[in-house]
Parts: sequence; C-alpha cells; structure tokens
Amino acid sequence: MQTYLVLIYISAYFNLIVNCFTLYIVFKHTPPNMKNVAACVLNIILWNFAGNIMWALIPFYPLFPMNCYQLIGPLAVFFKHYYLAKYCYIILVLFFLNVNVGVQLSFQFRWIQIAAPDRIKNLGKKWAYAYSAGIHFLPCALFSYLSHYMFLTPEEYPDFDPVYKGVPIYCLTPDQHKLTVLVSIIVAFVILSAMVIIALIILSYTSLNAKRQILSANTLKLQKTYLRNLIILASISIVLGMVGGTVAWFCYYSHMVNLKLLCMGAILVVLNHGTVLDVATLVVFRPYRKATQRVVRYFFYVCGVKNVLLVSTVTRKPRNLNNSGGHAARI
Repeated sequence: MQTYLVLIYISAYFNLIVNCFTLYIVFKHTPPNMKNVAACVLNIILWNFAGNIMWALIPFYPLFPMNCYQLIGPLAVFFKHYYLAKYCYIILVLFFLNVNVGVQLSFQFRWIQIAAPDRIKNLGKKWAYAYSAGIHFLPCALFSYLSHYMFLTPEEYPDFDPVYKGVPIYCLTPDQHKLTVLVSIIVAFVILSAMVIIALIILSYTSLNAKRQILSANTLKLQKTYLRNLIILASISIVLGMVGGTVAWFCYYSHMVNLKLLCMGAILVVLNHGTVLDVATLVVFRPYRKATQRVVRYFFYVCGVKNVLLVSTVTRKPRNLNNSGGHAARI
C-alpha cells in the first residue's frame, strides 16, 4: 500500500505543476480568435484538475477479493463514516465523468460554430452556459441515482473481513446482476460518447466542405486545424477512458485472484490522464506551443544570467587581488 500511495503522490505532484502551468498559458496567451476553443479546453482541464486534487487527498485502495475499497491519504481520517466514504467515491467518479461530457461538448460547439456561426452568436454566452450545465447535469444525475443502489455497508457485506472494521471504507454489492447493470451502463456510455464524437466530426467536416466556396482559405485551414486538435485531445480521453472501463471490469470480477495489482496500475494510468491531456494541449495548439517555448526560454535565460554573474564574480576577484595571477584566474 505504501508504494501505491507514493506513486499516487508523485503523479499528483507532477499533475499539479503541469495543470497550473497549462492553465496559466491558456488564460494568459489565448488569442482572440481562439476564445471559444479555449473555453471548451478549459472545461475539460478544470474538471480533470478537480478530480485529480480530490484523488490526491482521498485516494482509495482496492481490497480484493472483497469488492470493497479503503480510503487512504491525508484526509481519510475525516471520512470514517460509511456514507461519507461512499459519496467521496461518487463525487470522484462524477469529476471524471464530466471530463468525458466536456469532450463531447467541445465537438458539439465546434460543429455549431462551423454550421451556424450566426445562430450561436445571436443566442449569446448565457444560453451556451445554460446548455452546457444541463448536459453536465443529466449524466451526473443518472449515475448518482443508479450507483446509490450499488453500495452496501460493511456490516451488510457478506464475508466482510473484521480487520477493516472502523477504517474509512465502502463496499459495492456482490450481486452480479446489479453489477452487470452498472458496468453495462458505463461501457454503453463510453461507446455512445465515442459514437457521438465520431458523428460530430463527420458533420463538422461535411459542413466545412459545404462552405468551401464561402470561407476564405485561411479560415478554412484554421477551422480544420482546431477540429484536428480537438480530435487529438478526444483520442487521448477515449483511450484512457477505456482504461477506466477496465477498472470497472476489475470491480465486476473482483473475486478473481491477482487482480489487485492490475487494478492499481489502471487507476494510476487514469490519474495521469490530466498530465497527458495538458501536455497535448500545449503541443497541438500553435499559440500555446509558442507561448510555452517563450516561457521556458525565459526561465533558462534567467537561470543562465545568474550563472554567468556568479562565474564572473568568482573569476574577477583573483585578478583584482593579484595582477600576476590573472592567467590562473581566467583558467
């Protein structure tokens, strides 16, 4: 468990640094023609950032072959009550669920921006925010309702190990029929999300081709670039979302031997989703890539100036003290 916790803290530390740096770049260096794209990217990054912070403070540890999970970390002592531990898990899943929803929304708005730019402009930002809030709320409400019936108290769980009595813990029902429903819904949601994204990509490219005679070459190229970059970010989320589906599969087959290590590995991969997504954001969008290069160059320039001043001070002192030792001082 200690190694697992150390790996979580290392991942969380790097994720915090990369997330903060990415947020700084996006907030300070987004050009005016990228405001809409940046809003969609920020929606994805902020949901992931919130989930990673919560995960770093209250990670959970699988207790296979029991389908139970122990809360560990610095804040775990405040969640010894079963209901608090259960809701921590639900909120954590909702954060990462909203990352998936955010990816879908980015393609929806990109398609609308291409197909009907005047209409979305006339509706205004408040309607866009209201629509986004509604789309985020619906899957969250559905998951919260369905998952409510999937939990058991430690006292209700059959063959519960008394060693874990009194520790922050929550248990999923061992009822295979209920777990089948939950896992099937999760898998169906991932597949449906991928299908919706693919459909929106096709519609976006179709709309661009239909407006080829209307749009200028630069505008057409810019829209295709934005769309391509969003496809890259979505691919990362979908691939790592499959790893999250693997975690759900482990929960379903928790009675099988030697799955704990594989489950922890899958959890660590999902935890680093934000870091990979942030780096990809800084690389694929040209304004962010250029801004990152400038910041990094400035950082090394400042460090380089300090080193030069330090060397200059050290090498000049002997020359002032003794002119005959000037050659040695330069060496």
